[in-house]
Amino acid sequence: MRCLKHHLHEDEVYQADGHMHHVEEIPLTTIREFVANSLVHSNLSPKHFDYR
Repeated sequence: MRCLKHHLHEDEVYQADGHMHHVEEIPLTTIREFVANSLVHSNLSPKHFDYR
């Protein structure tokens, strides 16, 4: 996750009260969810792989 965070862009946005906060291009929670769903829903059975 540290590598992804390093390569994603981050904007600095000022709130109405004048405080600045950082907004990630893609939230890390979204990336974590994508990776978790990919692993959970992937077919890892031996029949699925082509060993040519």
